[in-house]
Amino acid sequence: MSHGTLSPPHRIALTGASGVLGRHILALLARDRVEVLAASRKVPADQGEASSWEIWDLQEWREPDALDELFPAATAVVHAGALVRAPGVTMDCRTLFDANIRATWALGGWALARGIPMIFISGATVYAAAEGGRPAENDELAWQGATGGAYGHSKLLAEAALWPLRQEGLNLAVLRPSSIYGTGMASGKLIPTWLEIAAKDETILIDPPAKDCIDLVHAADVARAVKLTLDRRAWATFNVASGAPQTLMEIAQACVCVAGRGRVIVRETTTDRPPQLRFALNTEYARRALDFQASIEIEQGLKLMLRRRHTPD
Repeated sequence: MSHGTLSPPHRIALTGASGVLGRHILALLARDRVEVLAASRKVPADQGEASSWEIWDLQEWREPDALDELFPAATAVVHAGALVRAPGVTMDCRTLFDANIRATWALGGWALARGIPMIFISGATVYAAAEGGRPAENDELAWQGATGGAYGHSKLLAEAALWPLRQEGLNLAVLRPSSIYGTGMASGKLIPTWLEIAAKDETILIDPPAKDCIDLVHAADVARAVKLTLDRRAWATFNVASGAPQTLMEIAQACVCVAGRGRVIVRETTTDRPPQLRFALNTEYARRALDFQASIEIEQGLKLMLRRRHTPD
């Protein structure tokens, strides 16, 4: 695949730059010699190839002039930052909504006032049929309760906060990824936990039904969708998914295969629940408008995680 620079936009403000998706976006844009103005709650020791890296805790309100200082002369903003509920950590809704809704609205208003486009990373949780269906972009949204509780609902409300700005002239793209995985995931998450268990030559235990399916999309593929959106100036809403949901058993077996050790056992417990399909999305519109199709299969994605890489060779 040939690499080139974005023209325009070519100076990208990136929030959530230290997160899993943010690091993959930064790596891809830096590889293509795109200038990135990164921001996150903390500045990491490894700043990659960001042109600058500033601190912004999304709970803290920023006026437009403060955003000018944070992202000087930016020609587009990619909002990949969000506060995510961590396992075992209590998080009040005010904190969650300040970070995930109010900050999104602030960035959208700033982008509109400065005449620059915005890409907002939302998620499959906004759909009413996030479990069990393959919703398209114009399908029903989860106004009566999003998957993932308050976090999922905050992503939907953040989208809604931007819609009036789009009507006022904001060039806005909303990307709704399925379930993102990749290098830099928290150790308590399913994929890195299973990889670690396999690498130790231990046993991955799965609670039935082991045929539960989830559409995992690698963060590098989502980063590529971001770049395609910028390249084509495609200001619309797009689903981003692998299109190839994997069962829990297949994911666990892939971890064992990539690690070259370990084993998988399904616990001997009974359940009356039938297997579920989660976060499988209809990606036809992204294929047509962006020429996007996920290219990283599960084993390749897991190998990138083991090698701590953000982009394929």
